[in-house]
Amino acid sequence: MSKRLMFLLLLVVFSATLNAQTPAKTGRTFTIDVPESKVEFFVGSSAGDVNGVFKTWTGKLSQTTAGVPESATLSLEVTAASMSTGSGLKDKMVKGKDFFYVKDFPTVSFTSTKVIPSSDPNKFQVQGNFTLRGVTKPVTLQVTLDRDGKGGGQIYADLSFDRRDFGMTKSVPFVRVSDSVRVRVDLDVAPTPVAAAIERYSWAKLIRIKISN
Repeated sequence: MSKRLMFLLLLVVFSATLNAQTPAKTGRTFTIDVPESKVEFFVGSSAGDVNGVFKTWTGKLSQTTAGVPESATLSLEVTAASMSTGSGLKDKMVKGKDFFYVKDFPTVSFTSTKVIPSSDPNKFQVQGNFTLRGVTKPVTLQVTLDRDGKGGGQIYADLSFDRRDFGMTKSVPFVRVSDSVRVRVDLDVAPTPVAAAIERYSWAKLIRIKISN
């Protein structure tokens, strides 16, 4: 076999190897700016509304197809004991056994399963599994996007659930507490920078190499 033919065969193998190392990447991940974001809940009662903010939580957001919100997946994990209502008495009650029971159930979580678009390109329904007090139920987030023109922006999401579905069946003496709990999630997100890909050599570059017999 001549040196020229051998070299051409090596070029074919080398090119195939490079292509295998640089698969097309169509997905996109996002970074959530936690200090600029918020996870909170609201409960009405005859003694006044209770508003709680969770100070410790993590979230993951990605798209299997960049720029297509319907391909997005979202997960949130909240540290239940990090909630604060601004009142020590209310904190003790809400974190206690009759409500969030943070001692035995330290996390509250949401994992999306489907994104449903609407006629408005910035409004979606996000279906998913919501876990509270060890009970998992399907819920739907009502989501609004406020895009910043750079691939990120603000995500505003709301859901309401019946606390009795998650074992919060107790009442407060002499106080009527609503069975409906509203959760509000405001996320400040930005596309995660994409790492530089392995340089792909073109045939034009390769065949410039001079071969001598």
